Amino acid sequence: MSRLPFSFVYLILLYIRISMVSFYSFWFLMELLMLVMMGVAYSVINNKISSLIIYFFVQSLASFLILVSYSYSLSLIFRLALILKLGIFPFLFWYLNRVVDFPSSIFFIASTLHKLPPLFILSNFYSHILPSVVWFSMISSIFFAGVLIISTVDLRLLLVASSVGNNS
Repeated sequence: MSRLPFSFVYLILLYIRISMVSFYSFWFLMELLMLVMMGVAYSVINNKISSLIIYFFVQSLASFLILVSYSYSLSLIFRLALILKLGIFPFLFWYLNRVVDFPSSIFFIASTLHKLPPLFILSNFYSHILPSVVWFSMISSIFFAGVLIISTVDLRLLLVASSVGNNS
């Protein structure tokens, strides 16, 4: 019952963030949503808190790199930070190993709603940055996700691999 208000706050903040125009306010709300998600996740996760901490650390590092690279017009670092934040190739293995341990509600947020902000940043603020690095990453992610989907027997790993493949 206590998780319900956090979910509403998360969805309201997500809607506000989608409707924003400024990159810096968009980035700030993206980080605020990350903190709300961590609050919800902390109240739900009992035994896999280390996965949550690593997920939070990597997502925060990627967000920091997005902010710095946008501020200083470092497009290669911006691309790599977005790829890290989305969890696609070559950074998909940390994402696969962490998210598979999450409970179902946090698993859903991490594999769907939490992927929307980096995609909106890519489409709204840097829609012209799809050079060969990003294309290679997307095609490789689809390939690795496809191989993992075909070879796995674990339903949760299949869902995570599908999420990674669909990000591309």
